[in-house]
Amino acid sequence: MGRKIPAFVVFLLLSIVQVWGQQENFTVQEPRITLHLQNQPVAVVLDSIAAQTGLFFSYDPVAIHANQIINVSFSGTQLQSVLQSVLNPDFEWYIVKDQIVISPRENLGINTVEAEQKQDSIVSLNGRIVDLGNNEPVAYASVSLLGKPVGTISNIDGDFVFKIRQENRNDTLLFSCLGYQKYFLPVRDFELEKNNIFLRPVSIRIKEIKVKAVDARSVVEDVIENIKINYQEEPYLMTSFYRETLQQNGKYINVSEAVMEILKASYGSEFSEDRTRVVKGRKSKHEQLFRWVDFKIQGGPYYITMIDAVKRRESFLNEEQLHQYKYEIEDVIFYRERPTYVIGFKSTEKRMDSNFDGKLYVDRETNALVQVNFALNNTGLRNARLLMIKKKPRGFHVRPVEVSYQVVYQPDKGKWFLQTAQAHVVFKVRSRDDKINAYYTSNSDLLITDYRPSEIKRFRNSEIFHADDIFTETIVTYDESFWGQYNIIKPSDDLSKALRSQKKK
Repeated sequence: MGRKIPAFVVFLLLSIVQVWGQQENFTVQEPRITLHLQNQPVAVVLDSIAAQTGLFFSYDPVAIHANQIINVSFSGTQLQSVLQSVLNPDFEWYIVKDQIVISPRENLGINTVEAEQKQDSIVSLNGRIVDLGNNEPVAYASVSLLGKPVGTISNIDGDFVFKIRQENRNDTLLFSCLGYQKYFLPVRDFELEKNNIFLRPVSIRIKEIKVKAVDARSVVEDVIENIKINYQEEPYLMTSFYRETLQQNGKYINVSEAVMEILKASYGSEFSEDRTRVVKGRKSKHEQLFRWVDFKIQGGPYYITMIDAVKRRESFLNEEQLHQYKYEIEDVIFYRERPTYVIGFKSTEKRMDSNFDGKLYVDRETNALVQVNFALNNTGLRNARLLMIKKKPRGFHVRPVEVSYQVVYQPDKGKWFLQTAQAHVVFKVRSRDDKINAYYTSNSDLLITDYRPSEIKRFRNSEIFHADDIFTETIVTYDESFWGQYNIIKPSDDLSKALRSQKKK
């Protein structure tokens, strides 16, 4: 049987609460810890502290040397003293609600030889991807190293920054996007030119590839049948970048970002969940536009991976629910220089479990789904009001007016891997008594920047991001030079201006 409610819709759980004051971060001082452990990793010690305090730790396990073996003995010792003893002095910590966030102290180690060597090992490539036909920027184009699972994407302005290691300077860059011809460029040539990257639009008509009476639903059935062949069968550890923004009437009021690790479960089992943990993050200073309401999005990093429609076998890719949709081949295009079906689908029944309209992009040769764009239809939006709104002040009317998603997969050695996932949601908030009539827009972007097979079976519970966690409350501060060697989605021009404006404030 299909699921009654699309699981990832809960990604937009929303809490609108009256604002009494800004959330503050405090250095840990209480409670007191009694702990006696011999020859145990730092991670085990932190887990034991979490068990006593009821607080969860958020940290980069590599940076704090979580596998280092230590001995500890404390009796009624303040938590601050315990952490000072357990952690390297280059780290500080804050309490954010029920989490202890461990992060490097600001400005530490900048002038050390090790830091300089690490920075020198990274080559930063900056550019803009442009349509050769009309000179318009190409948004969300893929930028990667040929034959390597490392990459990024351009932002809405076509701009990108791609960080590679020195040993990759002899490699070749690959630029690709839906509806464009692939473009190859040696890294060394890019560094010499530092010009715009022009992509050539390409299209193909159905008659030119001799499509004969292709049944759209049969193609979708082939997609489902070949999932285990076309997608990963073993767990993968993925490095990713996640950005969550919130706008009120078109003005940014919050920007939060993080590098995350995702333990991606096998596509062979739709019920084995992915696990996500935050490695490091930052956020802009909160700019409250008016004092009545504040938005809090629950579980963003947790639920963003559930937008993976292939992994979740959502209703339009579920054998038992295909009859609830109408499928039609609308076009055939070149995607990564391969003929690709564009299949439109619409829900034919007003049900809780089939609320979507959208498009499937299916590789003609392998029957792999390479991209999917889908959105809640009117029935889905009416149902979503009950699912998405967790709490609101009395007298406020809140309803979602737009909920849409996009998921893109990339090929590598005969398999397709998750590359990007995006969620776009618009809420209308109205209060007659308070004379409020505003639109809130939430955008969430996930980019997979690297991946590799992994023998890790699971992350520790204290590390993973949970469904009821609030992302903006687990991230501590904003720092322009924060990301270092990590690949991210370059902020668009208006987002960069908003960040600079908030920093000045």
